[in-house]
Amino acid sequence: MTDQILNQNVVVDDPWASAENPVFRAAEYWGQIHMDVWYCVLEKGQGKIQFDPATHSVDARRTAVEMILSPLPELNIQFEVSRSLIVESADYAKIVLPSIKQFGLSPREMNGKWVKLHFKGTGRKYTNNQGEERENTTFEFLKVFDSEDSCRADYNWESGTTGNTGNSVSNAAPEDKAKATAFQFLKAIVNEACKTEKDVAKVRDVVAGKIVAMPMISAHYTVDSAETVELIAEAIGK
Repeated sequence: MTDQILNQNVVVDDPWASAENPVFRAAEYWGQIHMDVWYCVLEKGQGKIQFDPATHSVDARRTAVEMILSPLPELNIQFEVSRSLIVESADYAKIVLPSIKQFGLSPREMNGKWVKLHFKGTGRKYTNNQGEERENTTFEFLKVFDSEDSCRADYNWESGTTGNTGNSVSNAAPEDKAKATAFQFLKAIVNEACKTEKDVAKVRDVVAGKIVAMPMISAHYTVDSAETVELIAEAIGK
């Protein structure tokens, strides 16, 4: 079968030419975006910790934003589509926020919307554990929909598929949906806490502070919840 690669509006029908000039496309995702914000300070060795006006200078205060996408089940995604940022950063101010405002929305209004997004390169580089140079990425919102059905219809149209091959998120009971969303946030903060710290007690302290700062999580989980304990054990063991 002939591969057709679109490169600068020219269709290349020679697979050998395609092999010589690979074209990379940013992966795109459809689903419901969940956002939460909280005040933090950046502590060396711990990352973001809960801002405490009694012990921290207001000059050190930053605003953390956690973003997690609950993908349409049709995408069959087995990994977490999320980003954790500081609002007072170029990545947020120059990429994330403008992509929200282009739809006439505020970050508060964007929370809970059905969207299409992709990972946008920030221009900053880092070296991973395998010694490979990579580019940092963050969320860039491409479309906003008025309902799950509209989001699904757009995905089906762009992917050339029809019908619903998975269970709709909206079929879940409201409390179950809220808990499922809270779990995704819980998983994100545990993984972040374990990036720089492997001591269980210190990880628990960091996670406990963030749970308290995020009511959407604390309504369903504590640092002593079985789910939290399991997530910490798993993350530290990696």
